[in-house]
Amino acid sequence: NLRHVITSGQPICLSPRSRSSESDIENPTDQLLLTVPIQAEGRVALVLEIFQRPHRGPATERGYLQFLERMAAMAEGYLSKYHERQLLDQHRWSQELQQYLYCVHRHLGVQETAFAVVNEVQSLVDADRVSLILTSGGQSQVQAISGLDSIDRRADQVRQMTRVAQAVIKTCEPIWLTAHDEDLPPQLERDWQRYVDISHIRQCAVYPLTSASSKSSSVKRQEPFGALVFEQLHEPEVKDIQRCRLEEVCRHATLALWNARQYESLFLLPLWRLLGNLAEAIGGRNFLRTLSFTILFVAAAVALTTLKTDLTVPVRGKILPAARRTVFAHEDGVITRVPVKHGDMVQTGQILAELRNTDLDVEITALVGQQTTTRQQILSLQRSLLDDPH
Repeated sequence: NLRHVITSGQPICLSPRSRSSESDIENPTDQLLLTVPIQAEGRVALVLEIFQRPHRGPATERGYLQFLERMAAMAEGYLSKYHERQLLDQHRWSQELQQYLYCVHRHLGVQETAFAVVNEVQSLVDADRVSLILTSGGQSQVQAISGLDSIDRRADQVRQMTRVAQAVIKTCEPIWLTAHDEDLPPQLERDWQRYVDISHIRQCAVYPLTSASSKSSSVKRQEPFGALVFEQLHEPEVKDIQRCRLEEVCRHATLALWNARQYESLFLLPLWRLLGNLAEAIGGRNFLRTLSFTILFVAAAVALTTLKTDLTVPVRGKILPAARRTVFAHEDGVITRVPVKHGDMVQTGQILAELRNTDLDVEITALVGQQTTTRQQILSLQRSLLDDPH
């Protein structure tokens, strides 16, 4: 009966223990059988089947069928709008994903790519906070957090989140965590409970970022190099479409970050950038101009190294002796005569200047005065002795 309704798309109303000669279907029950198809997008999507009490009369049975057909029409309208909403949501998701891909793949540096990943994916998957953790040399470090320009990596919340992510990275498998999880691995349960107490989040999804690297052509292994952490402050119902979208954005984020790490690990990267910029500068329309400047520069260099000519440079200056000495007189005085002139050649022992010391003149005058006084005293004494009669 259901196959006939699905293929024909027509409703069926059969009395108990009756058989339809047109469609070759029957009702083996003791109840009234009502079957109505519900169509969506031009095909039967659902079938509504109802068993009703029998012997209600033909008019009542037709009323039952008309009521079910109206209910089916309302269900068809709902399904049509539901599919329309799905198409609009899928279209919006496709546009946002395209913008996300453009943002995460337009940068070559790890830090710029990390900021683009966490900030663009936050609205794409409707997460309260998105964090990116990268590993290097066996150590994990928070590289970027959505909405933050700088990170205090010594903060308790950041350090505890790093421990949780590091434990998940070692498993290489994504995991969904809630605040009430109890059946967790021992190496993860303690760190997770501590992180819940600090951050007060209710739900968290950790997706390891892995890259397929092969040591040989037949053996491949997954090497984790980081993780994306999606956090929710409430506990919404996780839908399958949300998980699929998270996996999709993580796959593109993994590719963008891996390419950025490979790019920054190139040997002598600044030198290659300089050479690339130089090649771009001299290429295209600037080639003839650059070639002309190069020829002029080479010609000037050859002329400077091969052509010889006298170079005269007028300057002003003074000729100074190699050794200079300062001569001082043993006694202070006033210069009375200079028997030589500036620039004359002199000999050893030659008088260069004559001095007159006034202090010496004063001493000589004093000595002369003392001698005169002494002589007068002697004469006076002699006269007194001659005049004395005794």
